[in-house]
Amino acid sequence: MSPATDSDSGGEKMAVITGDATDNVLNGTAAADQIYGLNGNDTLTGGNGIDLLDGGDGDDSLYGGNQNDTLNGGNGIDTAVFEKPIGRYRITYNNGVITVDAQSGYEDVDTLTGMEKLKFNGLVYDFTGWTGGPLPEPTMPAGTVYGTEGHETLTGTGGVDYLHGLGGDDVMIGGAGGDILVGGSGNDTASYAGSSAGVTVSLETGLGFYGDAANDVLHGFENLQGSSFNDTLTGNGGDNIFISSGGVDDITGGAGVDWVDYSDIVKPAGMTGMFFQRGTPTNIASYFYNASINPFKDTLRQVEGVRGSAYDDVYMNILTSDDMFEGGAGADIFDGRGGNDTLVYTHSAAGVNVNLATGAASGGDATGDQFTGSYVWRGTTRNLAGATNLSGSEHADTLTGSSVANVLRGADGDDTLRGDGGNDTLDGGAGVDIAVYALSLNNYTISYNSGAITVAANIGTEGTDTLTGIEKLLFANGTLDLTEWTGGPLPPLLGPNDIMGSSGDNVLTGTAAGQSIYGMAGNDSISGAGGNDVLTGGDGSDTYLVARGDGVDDIVQAGITDAAGTTDAVLFGSGVSYDQLWFRQVGNDLRIDVIGESASSVLLKSWYTDSTRRVDSIQTTDGSHSLSAANVQALVDAMATYTQPGTGDFTLSPQLASDLAPVFATTWA
Repeated sequence: MSPATDSDSGGEKMAVITGDATDNVLNGTAAADQIYGLNGNDTLTGGNGIDLLDGGDGDDSLYGGNQNDTLNGGNGIDTAVFEKPIGRYRITYNNGVITVDAQSGYEDVDTLTGMEKLKFNGLVYDFTGWTGGPLPEPTMPAGTVYGTEGHETLTGTGGVDYLHGLGGDDVMIGGAGGDILVGGSGNDTASYAGSSAGVTVSLETGLGFYGDAANDVLHGFENLQGSSFNDTLTGNGGDNIFISSGGVDDITGGAGVDWVDYSDIVKPAGMTGMFFQRGTPTNIASYFYNASINPFKDTLRQVEGVRGSAYDDVYMNILTSDDMFEGGAGADIFDGRGGNDTLVYTHSAAGVNVNLATGAASGGDATGDQFTGSYVWRGTTRNLAGATNLSGSEHADTLTGSSVANVLRGADGDDTLRGDGGNDTLDGGAGVDIAVYALSLNNYTISYNSGAITVAANIGTEGTDTLTGIEKLLFANGTLDLTEWTGGPLPPLLGPNDIMGSSGDNVLTGTAAGQSIYGMAGNDSISGAGGNDVLTGGDGSDTYLVARGDGVDDIVQAGITDAAGTTDAVLFGSGVSYDQLWFRQVGNDLRIDVIGESASSVLLKSWYTDSTRRVDSIQTTDGSHSLSAANVQALVDAMATYTQPGTGDFTLSPQLASDLAPVFATTWA
């Protein structure tokens, strides 16, 4: 090694320190040093000056020390070392350069190039390929307890613990000791509910202080649960949930859509429920109440939603900001005072029925809730301004809007949504969801664009609604099933007993009530199964099943839209032979009767006016006989000269059988 010195502007000597081909340990001075590792796996330490550290070849470790240092890793897998936890630094990327700003303290601002790894307070982070955005997770040391891809709770031992949730929505309880907690993927929660003192925790910096949070480092968490003491909790740029365990807390959500959850709170004796009041655009105060006592008061900053307790809660917004309130169990009052407010029922144990126009609320957590009319708050009568939007539960909900523009979200479950007046947004979520409209279908214009359906009322006050996640539209004169509709001609309007298949291969069976059955695309098997039905196969190769006593069914073929190469058939079931079928023309249609029966017939519509609407064959299960469409007319002509056997005559007379035998022989295969 060859150290050299020169004078810097302060009169101190600047050291230029150069290593060699071996593994060197090179330490700088109090001056502004230049340290070059050259070859080998070197350890370079800058000291107190404004230093330049260059690792050269090999896998090097570089620590700048005090002042604003420049660290160049060179070739190899190189590591920049910093003393404090990663949350104490602001790390940015620009055009191949990583900048690490200590923000406070003596390490100041370091500029890094050629660095694959950064080491903070003993934890190594792989920054290979990082170009900004979310910081990488640390490389966990030996002894780390890992979760699975499922949902679990990981609990520390009381000492220094290393916990990593991997996948799933995990809860991590580090306990006492300076813990390293990594949530992994999923929606993860760091819990300090068992702390013996208040905690200060920030998801933005990933650092914890005081109580069980002292010296904790957190990565990849979306949610925080505080202690039963006085906590200071801070979110990050994502959507965070803060779970209150009691105490007087100061909670800051930050960017994103953030919630504070009081559902686990136990009310003190003599209290009625919780009271929430938004006093400024960014602040909400919350506390328990009765006639005059407020035992504790939380301050919620930059929080968009509040989930109340299991008691009778009151949410009061003296401004006109946009709030979200989930009252939970109990008879809750929402005093939104205007604004674009949302009532939420996500955690209800049963479906809810809520009407924003009438104020009616029943079922699950909605039971007893009030958001219209007036109420008395500590001797003063207040008028409620109502809410604008609704978000349902995981069950089957009925959500109804008002005369203004509403947003109705069904979430999970088979929901029924009705926007009523105004230009509404309806999101069914998971399940088979229905949007309800007051008038007949012909009074609306329906269109599709990029996954959203628009329903515009041509008359009346219902406005123009935007629909996502909605499978069916219920009108005054029937139902549209839009499960697979992506524009173009609308599917058929269904009555209450009607059935419609999908684009796949369906087996569709009716009831004795009689209905219309639509196979749509795919190779379908369709049976009316009693009653007078209308059977429409749609595209694909379809089979219409007919049995004795099935009623008088109409069969409607797809016509020219049916793809080339498809084959459609009418199949008569067990107990019906080919010589028990009577063929005749009725207007433009072909009628086939099962002789002897009063109600066992099919009418093949438009047989004589459109050849594309003909089935390819008539078949029988008994004897496996088949009649092609081309041979049908020969039977119609032959039978036209005879009288069809009457009800109760289940076989042809000997004479009629003899007369028709030649045509049977040349038509049926």
